[in-house]
Amino acid sequence: MVKVDSAAFVSRLERLYSHWEGVDEEREELWGEADALVVVVGKDDVLYSKSTTLHLWLFGYELADTLCIFCANEIHILSSKKKIEFIRPLQEVLASRADLPKLSLHTRSKGENDAEQFQTLAGVIKDSKRGKKIGVFSKDNFTGSFVEGWQTALREVKVTQVDVSSAFAFACAAKDEAEVSTVKKACQVTCTVFSKYVKKEIVTIVDEEKRVKHSKLADGIEQAVSETKYLPPGLDADSLEICYSPIIQSGGQYQLKFSTVSSDERLHFGTIVCCLGVRYKSYCSNVVRTMFVEPTKEMQDNYTFLLSVYETILSSLKEGVKLCDVYNAALEMVERDRPELKDNFTRNAGLTHLLPRPTLTLTLATSLLLPPLQCQLPIRKGMLFNVNIGLAGLTNPEAQDTAGKTYSLFIGDTVLVAEDGPAVELTGVSKKKMSSIAIFLGDEDKEQENGPGPDIEEQLSKKFLTNRTRMEPASEDRRMKRQKELAKRVNEEAMKRFQDHKDEQISKRPKLSSNVAYKHVSSVPRDAEVQNFRIFVDRKYEAIVLPVHGVPLPFHISTIKNISKSEEGDYVYLRINFFFPGSSLGRIDGVAFPNPDATFVKEMSYRASSTHGVSAASSLVNVFHTIKEVQKRFRTREQEKRELEGVVEQEALVLNTMKGNPRLKDLYMRPVIGSRRVQGTLEAHTNGLRYTTLKGDKVDLVYNNIKQAFFQPSRSEMIVLLHFHMKSPIIISKKKHRDIQFYTEVGEIVTTLGRTQHMHDRDDLMAEQAERELRAKLDNAFDNFRKKVEALPQCRVTFEKPFRELGFHGVPHRSTVLLQPTTHCLVNLTEQPPFIIVLDEVELVHFERVQFHMRNFDMVFVFKDYKKKVATVTAIPMTQLDSIRDWLNSCDKKYTEGIQSLNWTKIMKTINDDVEGFFSQGGWSFLDPSSDQEEAEEDSEMSDEYHPSDASTVVSGGEEEDSDEDYTSLSEGDSSDYEEEESEESGKDWDELEAEARRADREDAQLDRPEEESSSLSRKRPAPSKKGSTSKKMKLRNGTQPMAEDPAEAERQELGFFQETVQGKSLRVVERAVPSSEVCVFLVHGGGGRAGQFKHQIRRLENDYNVVALDFLGHGDSPAPNEPRLYTADEHLEDLKEVYEVHKKEQNVIISHCYGAVHTLHLIKWLRGKGRAAEVVGVVMMSLGARAPASIGLLGKVPAFVLEWLRPLARASSNRALFTPHTDPTLIQSENFMSNNNRMYVMKVIGADCSDNEMWTAAICEGAEALGDIPRICLYGTEDGVFPEPTCQEAAKTLGVAEGRCHPLEGAGHLCMLEAHKQVSDICQRFIAELTSD
Repeated sequence: MVKVDSAAFVSRLERLYSHWEGVDEEREELWGEADALVVVVGKDDVLYSKSTTLHLWLFGYELADTLCIFCANEIHILSSKKKIEFIRPLQEVLASRADLPKLSLHTRSKGENDAEQFQTLAGVIKDSKRGKKIGVFSKDNFTGSFVEGWQTALREVKVTQVDVSSAFAFACAAKDEAEVSTVKKACQVTCTVFSKYVKKEIVTIVDEEKRVKHSKLADGIEQAVSETKYLPPGLDADSLEICYSPIIQSGGQYQLKFSTVSSDERLHFGTIVCCLGVRYKSYCSNVVRTMFVEPTKEMQDNYTFLLSVYETILSSLKEGVKLCDVYNAALEMVERDRPELKDNFTRNAGLTHLLPRPTLTLTLATSLLLPPLQCQLPIRKGMLFNVNIGLAGLTNPEAQDTAGKTYSLFIGDTVLVAEDGPAVELTGVSKKKMSSIAIFLGDEDKEQENGPGPDIEEQLSKKFLTNRTRMEPASEDRRMKRQKELAKRVNEEAMKRFQDHKDEQISKRPKLSSNVAYKHVSSVPRDAEVQNFRIFVDRKYEAIVLPVHGVPLPFHISTIKNISKSEEGDYVYLRINFFFPGSSLGRIDGVAFPNPDATFVKEMSYRASSTHGVSAASSLVNVFHTIKEVQKRFRTREQEKRELEGVVEQEALVLNTMKGNPRLKDLYMRPVIGSRRVQGTLEAHTNGLRYTTLKGDKVDLVYNNIKQAFFQPSRSEMIVLLHFHMKSPIIISKKKHRDIQFYTEVGEIVTTLGRTQHMHDRDDLMAEQAERELRAKLDNAFDNFRKKVEALPQCRVTFEKPFRELGFHGVPHRSTVLLQPTTHCLVNLTEQPPFIIVLDEVELVHFERVQFHMRNFDMVFVFKDYKKKVATVTAIPMTQLDSIRDWLNSCDKKYTEGIQSLNWTKIMKTINDDVEGFFSQGGWSFLDPSSDQEEAEEDSEMSDEYHPSDASTVVSGGEEEDSDEDYTSLSEGDSSDYEEEESEESGKDWDELEAEARRADREDAQLDRPEEESSSLSRKRPAPSKKGSTSKKMKLRNGTQPMAEDPAEAERQELGFFQETVQGKSLRVVERAVPSSEVCVFLVHGGGGRAGQFKHQIRRLENDYNVVALDFLGHGDSPAPNEPRLYTADEHLEDLKEVYEVHKKEQNVIISHCYGAVHTLHLIKWLRGKGRAAEVVGVVMMSLGARAPASIGLLGKVPAFVLEWLRPLARASSNRALFTPHTDPTLIQSENFMSNNNRMYVMKVIGADCSDNEMWTAAICEGAEALGDIPRICLYGTEDGVFPEPTCQEAAKTLGVAEGRCHPLEGAGHLCMLEAHKQVSDICQRFIAELTSD
């Protein structure tokens, strides 16, 4: 039984009261002349707070929903019955002490209605001393009905509240022996983990030159803290926690504070800052160290000086010394010995106040945060301090790379004030001298090149086949013949199915909630607002009454699409948009309108003036908030109804009371019941299964509701599982679930890499053998359970087993998984959420993006239920295409292929609108490119073109006769740029193409080969292009694989686009439509850019939001007519306006880059002038400088033909400005290839517009006013050669971007959305989610 420590309570209570009631002036100032102390704790899970600290300090435990009032002569505690019984022994102890206040305990009411007790306790405060002031912890903001009830009662007493946080922290700062012992144990764990794991791990990473992210290393440290091998004997592992996520920083980006988070950047082998804190029984310890790899002499001197400052601080931390004197001693040393480092000292990292002068970090371990310069409190024996000092922003001129030019130093320890002498380091075991934290690599002899490397000709010849054979056509012919039969059968069965269930489909049309506000006129309210023709919101009937031409008109809340409020000048505008036929209403259009041909109100606007008083304007604002509240409540209720749709109450489970039921123990379940996973037992009964957790929670699965059951053994997996796919979903934790899984782990998912192991170590061999035995044992147990369940009389469930040999990788959701066929399904059960396709429900399968130069293709499953959304698996390796074809053919499933991605949402909607007409026009034959008509045309074409007597068409060398037409010819829509190349290359056979490609590769290898590189580069020659033409090659260094034959075409296939007429011009637009979303994200590229540069962001956002990206005229795939007037900034802005007007939604977010950001600011200024700025809820600006770059202005002064001539010469300087030395060479080559399509007469006009700087400057200077209160963020690369970091920061400051909203992307260049695409996508996704969340 848990008991309170009475001795510790009495000792600490005595210390608290003696400090509070002391006559010292400093103490009175700290306590603010408080007459009583009030501490209330709610149910919030707050990690660090003074209220919970006081509970732990006095009682040893945190007591939720507890009120403590410390008066001069009495202590009152209000809590639940169990907590009061826990505290009751203290009542008897205090009763025997005349020098301490008495303890009065109050038990909460059963109904938790404590109003009367709150009033009584509030009155007690008046009887303590003067009864005018109470001491509270002002920063502790707990919530809940208990806290709110007390706050209400406290307001009636009318007492002044003063903050006593610092006073309490100082009172308990001096620790007793028990507390010091606990802190020492925490420090021992911290030092052990740092010395035995962190240091060794970093040394291993540096020695083996591994590429490890900061965040991954921090995760490993956090896991090491929980491992028993780092814990001293006798330590309670359950009481050990991490104080904060370990912090690892390197590579020039340092934030010397404990609120930062380890980034996803890779560890840089230079200066590495490590911060680690461990908490044991709620007492914290902390250690900070800086490690070096090959530090220079100057770096070593700076670090040695920092250690001397640290020693000065420790020597000054003595009993009786004031905290300000400690600070002054350190500062005087810096100013005296190294004044040049004064500005590099950290400014109060972790302190409450920011001082104008540089300071060191000096904080109490009990979270006492005081500015050392102002603190006059004396230091006492037993106080614990966390001393952290650092030097930030130092420069290393001898660095080999950019990331190492800037470094910071940071050291810190937990120290104890001794009775005599300087403070004692409790974490001093972790050494911090230069010899202990610096890594010096030995000089290795560099290999000298003594002649040419291996024969390039020999290396290249190994990459090509000397003989080529044709695929045996027999199996392919049989497969195609079977597919033709299946195509005919699919259409016939689908048409018959539609005719049989036509009436049922009409009757199953879902019903929406009624949109009638009042069923009878007598129900219309007669309130004063209605009588006075004001807007009235009826909460009871969820309706809004609007005055229209002197008549009050009621509207149900479901008819309102959205509502917006804006303030323009002296007026407040309220705009209400309604649903109407043709607008989106949930996911079903037109159902809520019985008479869609009637006249509907689309929107209504109301205006109120704020010049003649605030009543009208404030009333309109209150109406806005009330409508939002009612609308949210209505939508929440409708969402809950939709959540329960399809849920069918299962029949009651009939328990089998006999012993010997099939049973599996120690299983976990997915989904998890509650917040944490708990083990349980799965037991088979008469008509179903029951899963019971150790906590007593139960989940029943009835056999009749199980649609598919799967058993997956542990082969090549870390778990063995049973999975059940239900016919109707069941409710678990208030959510419906159709897939239920039971599993157990069979091995270590995390492997410790802390020590070097040998493959033949006896321990490792025994561990592997034990794991194999465990896997076999668990597989047998699950298999036996499966067999017993299948043998039960009422069980009609048959378990299927995945065929791993037939599996293939793909992306059904967000990550790549192994998809495995079963007898009747295609499944992935290991990753969550599971992916299950029942083949009997599939109509056909369509392969998208099937082209010879593509590495991956997509797979779309079209279900027999056309109302059901199609399932898509993306990024399947092209090498798996033939095996998947064979599998589908063996399952009698029709499949089709295409080269483009289709908009299946629109296709299925068109089919559902007229199913009969769809099949009358051929049904699914539109997906099959090899129709009978096309084959007839193809045969005719081949018979016309084939002439055996023509020597030019006969293959030389006596090989099998073959014409160029055997390879797919170019389509009619291909560019005419290929015509000249085709005429030159036509008629060449394989040998000629092979020799030519080998010569080209040899030349490329010789040119690209670095002087210091001893091995030759080999390239894989792509297959011959269409009509036998060879592909253009690009020179890649460092062994990079050649890019695709045509990256522009690959990008088109990936993104898809359509031509949209804008102001009479045909522009390329990429669109991703999500009908259920009312958020549209616009992507605006910069000068010389294109929509495809946002491909990573499009992929990230397309599943949740509508996405629109356009190519400006003269950019990307949009036309580029030679008419300079069409490329002015005004023309581009007008095009952007029209695209915005066509695609805008209720909420719009604009993401722009460089020159596109300037257009975005002008667009928002235009919207602001029309009173529509509220339509844009957020703006993201990337790589935007305060002024136009001078280099682009030069383009406007040079003739276009000269620019075209200078293009190759300017390529190198352009690459230096756009990219960094660390940029992937493949990305540079791809962007260079794409930029060749940019016409220089287009860039000349853009340069002319930017040269006078008027357009750019106007956008920046007026941008803050135009943006108003629209949230905005800025992103820029720290190595941007077009806009250096200072000019980007200047632009952000001018545009009013908040400090926390400006994101520097370490190591990225100008095209940050490509180079740092993961960071950019993460930031944009979080920003949009924050803006659009209700």
